[in-house]
Amino acid sequence: MSRHSIKIVKRPAGAAPEWIRDQWIGLSLPLVIGHEPRAYCTETMSIFIGQRSFWLRLKWFLGIRPRLEQWVGYVVRSEEAVAALEQANRTEAAGWWRTNVSIVASTLWMFDAECCYLVPWNDSSPNLSGT
Repeated sequence: MSRHSIKIVKRPAGAAPEWIRDQWIGLSLPLVIGHEPRAYCTETMSIFIGQRSFWLRLKWFLGIRPRLEQWVGYVVRSEEAVAALEQANRTEAAGWWRTNVSIVASTLWMFDAECCYLVPWNDSSPNLSGT
């Protein structure tokens, strides 16, 4: 089965520290299976909203929502993205994500379209590190 991925070529947008976001550069990340292999336009919020802070979670529970932003990007599974960091021996960055963000199999992340490009994916020869 053919699967597509994205190749990260510059620092992704986001709320994580720059040195953490720089660790994505050079990696290939598999796109979510079942989605069209293209960039999506959607409203989204920072992945940090409601993650670790009691006050943020309480506000969310009370219906106080953060402002959504318009994004154009590619959708990947957080678990696969962090695994790609680990496979590329970028363990400090992978550890940072595991410590600061809830990583579960069902969590989807969006990488902005300006930081990457779409490439074909071949399941028989995966290259998560992009090297």
